[in-house]
Amino acid sequence: MSGPFQKTATVVNERGIHNRPSVVLAKKAAEFDATIKLRNGEKVADASSVMQVMILAATCGTELEVTADGPDGEKAIEEISALIESHFERAYE
Repeated sequence: MSGPFQKTATVVNERGIHNRPSVVLAKKAAEFDATIKLRNGEKVADASSVMQVMILAATCGTELEVTADGPDGEKAIEEISALIESHFERAYE
């Protein structure tokens, strides 16, 4: 299946998705054969772009709409949503 797939994920990291979590998220998004977008209100970002993810200004509690289109779309939605709903522990290693 190629999608598009969509899911809402809530940011739970106390610091939101700032520089370090944006890097982790962009690296994860680049692993998939899918176009992954994040939406925060009117702002839309390519999930594989650190700068675009940071511009979303997603603070703790922000609900992001995650969409993915492509061969890995379904897997991408699940893994990216799970990452957003984590505390980004890998970002602080």
